[in-house]
Amino acid sequence: MKPTPLLLALTCLTALFVAADARGTKLSFAPAKGSKVRKTVEQSSEMKLESMTMTLNGEERDLGEMQRSVSKKESYVFVDEYTGVADGKLLGLTRTFEAAKEVQAQSMTTPRGEQNQEREATTELVGKTVAFAFDTEKDEWKREFIGEAGDEELLGGLEADFDLLGFLPGAEVSEGSDWEIDTRALANLFFPGGDLVMVNDEDPEGERAGQLAMREAFEGKGTATYKGLREEDGVSLALIAFEAEISSAWDVEREKRFGGGTEQRTIEMKLAGELTWNMAKQRAEHVTVEREGSLRMESKNSMSRGEQSFEIHTLVELALNGKDEVVFAPAE
Repeated sequence: MKPTPLLLALTCLTALFVAADARGTKLSFAPAKGSKVRKTVEQSSEMKLESMTMTLNGEERDLGEMQRSVSKKESYVFVDEYTGVADGKLLGLTRTFEAAKEVQAQSMTTPRGEQNQEREATTELVGKTVAFAFDTEKDEWKREFIGEAGDEELLGGLEADFDLLGFLPGAEVSEGSDWEIDTRALANLFFPGGDLVMVNDEDPEGERAGQLAMREAFEGKGTATYKGLREEDGVSLALIAFEAEISSAWDVEREKRFGGGTEQRTIEMKLAGELTWNMAKQRAEHVTVEREGSLRMESKNSMSRGEQSFEIHTLVELALNGKDEVVFAPAE
C-alpha cells in the first residue's frame, strides 16, 4: 500500500516536533543595542527575637521577658541602556540610578519599657548615570560617570550585571532540566547593583562597615530547574524555578551605648523563587523570591569597675523571613 500525501505530511510534522523536542530550548541573553530597561527592585525583611541570653562571669542572668522585632524595606530603581552585548555576554551599558532607599524600623520591649527606632539610608548615586564598559584584554569592568559628575569613590563596588545571567543554563534545556547556581549569581540577586554606598545619618560608618563585611563573606549555592514555556498577553516566557542556601559570617563593632566591643554575626537562609525570561526580547522579565532563616549575634566583652572585673557573654538569635520582587520593563 502506497503512503498517501496526508500520511507523509503527518509523518514529516511528527519528525519535526520530535527533533525540536530533542534540541530543547535555548535561553539567550541578547537585548537589542540601545534598548532601555527599567529595573524595579522591592525587598522586604522581618526579624523576630527567638532567644536572648547573657552571662556575667559565667553565671546566667535573668533578663526578664523581652520582645524584639526588626523590619526592613529596600527599594531601588535603575534604568539600563544596553551598549554592548555579544555571545550572551554583557559588555557595556549605562545605568541611571532613579531611586534607592532603605528604611529599617526596630521595636524592643524589656522590663524597663519599650524602645522604638527608625533609620533611613540612601545614596549619592541617585540622579547620577554611570557607564560600564568591559575591558576584554584586562578582564575587568571600567566605570565612569557621564553627564553630572559624582564622587569617584562611589564607583568601585558597583556591579554592571543585574540581568541575572548567572541563572541561565549553559546549554539548551528541556522541561525538568536542572543546573547549578553559584555564589556570584546569588550575590548579584541579593545585592542589586553591587555596593551602592547606602548610608544613614545616625551611624554612617558603622552600619556601612557591617554591610560591606557581610557582602565580602557571602556564600551560596543553589539549583535551577527549567519549567517550560507559557504565554502571557501574547508574550512567550520561559520559567526557571530555583532554590538556594546562602550564608555569611562577619564581625561588627558594637556601639558604645551597647557595651562596645566586637560582635560576631552569622546569617543562614534558604531561598525559593521563580525567574521568567522573555523569549522575544531575550532578557529577564520578572523575579520573585521568598526567603527564611536565622540571624545569630554573639559578643564577649570585658569591663572593670575599681578592683572588680566582669566578663559578659551575650547571645541573640532571631528568626527572619523576607520577600523580593524585581520587575524588568521597557523604558523607552
